[in-house]
Amino acid sequence: MLSGLSMPGHFYSPFDHFGGPSLLDWNGDGWLDIFATNHHPGNAKLSAAEKWDLALNTVGGPLAREALVDIIQYVPFGSTETDPAAFDAHGTVLLDLDRDGVLDLYVAQGTRQGTDTSFDSANGLFWGELHASALTPRLSGGRLAAVNAGLDCTGCRSYGVYVADVNGDGFLDVLVLNFERAQPPILPSRLFLNRGPTQSRSFEESAVVSDHATAAVLTDFDQDGFATELVVLRTQGIAAGESPLRVYRWNSVEALDVADLTPSSEAVGWGSVTDLGWDGGAIATGDFNGDGIVDLTILNNRLGRLYFYYSSRARAAPLLSQQQNTSGVAALVDLRDLGCDASTLHVADFDLDGNVELLVICKDAGTSLMLQRVGGEWMTMRHPESARRRLSLGQDLREEGPLDGVSLLRLGQLSGASADAAMGSLSEQSTHHNRSFVEWCCAAKAACATSTGMWQGYGISALCRRQRGRVDGASVFDFDNDGFMDVALCSNKERCHLFRNQHFWWGRNSYIAFTLRGVTSNHYGIGATVLLTWSDDSGTERVQLRELNAVSHGPGCHGSNDHRLVFGLGPSGSPLRVVVRWPSRTVDTHDDAALLRARTNTMESVGDGRLMLTLEEGAS
Repeated sequence: MLSGLSMPGHFYSPFDHFGGPSLLDWNGDGWLDIFATNHHPGNAKLSAAEKWDLALNTVGGPLAREALVDIIQYVPFGSTETDPAAFDAHGTVLLDLDRDGVLDLYVAQGTRQGTDTSFDSANGLFWGELHASALTPRLSGGRLAAVNAGLDCTGCRSYGVYVADVNGDGFLDVLVLNFERAQPPILPSRLFLNRGPTQSRSFEESAVVSDHATAAVLTDFDQDGFATELVVLRTQGIAAGESPLRVYRWNSVEALDVADLTPSSEAVGWGSVTDLGWDGGAIATGDFNGDGIVDLTILNNRLGRLYFYYSSRARAAPLLSQQQNTSGVAALVDLRDLGCDASTLHVADFDLDGNVELLVICKDAGTSLMLQRVGGEWMTMRHPESARRRLSLGQDLREEGPLDGVSLLRLGQLSGASADAAMGSLSEQSTHHNRSFVEWCCAAKAACATSTGMWQGYGISALCRRQRGRVDGASVFDFDNDGFMDVALCSNKERCHLFRNQHFWWGRNSYIAFTLRGVTSNHYGIGATVLLTWSDDSGTERVQLRELNAVSHGPGCHGSNDHRLVFGLGPSGSPLRVVVRWPSRTVDTHDDAALLRARTNTMESVGDGRLMLTLEEGAS
């Protein structure tokens, strides 16, 4: 654990955080800063500005706290707003929504489990502003700004926000991810299309998207090489035989709204999961079998199941296939076999060996790391506790509560089996437990184990530890700009913790990293696909694929990913060529191998003045 986290504010205090913090470079110094929210709406001692914490990254060292009371200026809604300071903050994004070069803040609310329809339940929008007397931007707005922009979503039980340029006009659209309300009316997720090209700071609601959902991703679902499909992971209310996915794409013919592609996209290919209960989850993309085409993984929180869907070139119109390579079996992993009540997942190359890993975050803050071999076979950790004592991203924090460390495993140290060994017919018992059940189970663990079939050692112990806190999400990013991904966890009852990737466990692997800068496409390059051709240690040419499908948030409702794309090169690999497929369908190729080699092992400015590569649209 870093020593510099003893700072004012709730980021380092026991507080009602909700998921992992948002990530952003607030002051433009090249180091990602941390923005955390307070979920609890009823603390009268806190002003609206004190609902947030901004922890500035001081060059990968101790964090400093910016005075948010001066940064966030709340503009009251009016006489109809009874509690301006109460923000039931479930999810936030900090992005430039109006493309004026200044960060904006959008806040989603849970509306007291879906019972509130007053103006207090509206989401919040704070526009970024620059002032001559201020060194950093200021955020001004609130519910009134959201209403004026058409982004209020009053009464929505919003658990998260997904932001992407769905219609390809260069401005970011906002998908508010809503769960079912506890009381009428029915308010499903809403897609708000940015009218920026014709009317600044104005949004129009899509008439097509109407799913209760927990996660979404802009990806190359139809495998035409461009990430233009919005894939939504649905949650409650899925009828028997229905797919948990909805697939949308901008209707370029009518140019008025998105089109629902689900009926025509052969979504029945997801048949093995159509009869499962869904109550939340996460969705992430990556090239999991090394064929240079995007694959998909989805997490079912309720049943603790993880599914892999691999791309297939076999069809005339290739779609995602359930088959793991050619084995003909669905790549299903039961995370309960790993003792994990999962909350979210992250895909990254944690050891920089040229293969991505899958980090599964458990609600009690234990973790499992799934590693893959070059051929795509997944290796899983069967007993996380034994490995946690050997390797972790930080100190062992078990004495401080449920945040007992984040474990990473090297391939040679696995005590597990490949994914196909974890398949089979599994119980569909819900892992959601009410308070009375938890109290009984923790007081009578043996009887609880007999009654429920849970493991008394790890499963029940994890359940009992969650009485002190629950981790709903995580943020994965390179905090200290060394190329290795670090992890930030926030609990709903504990302080936040930041874990550094102890890369000396992996050896000193090399990497190359890129940022994207859209011109015709959105400025962040969200929706771009980047393919790196590189030569590994044996001289074999290989291809790595990354989709930049999220900035300031992550694969689930809560948490964030690093927007900088990091490609591992192993001990002595060499980058050869980079191809960027932009949302505008511009394709750039960068094949100056000498330049690429000169920019390896560089995230931001270092002693010799080198900078990581920024790939600008149309600059190849």
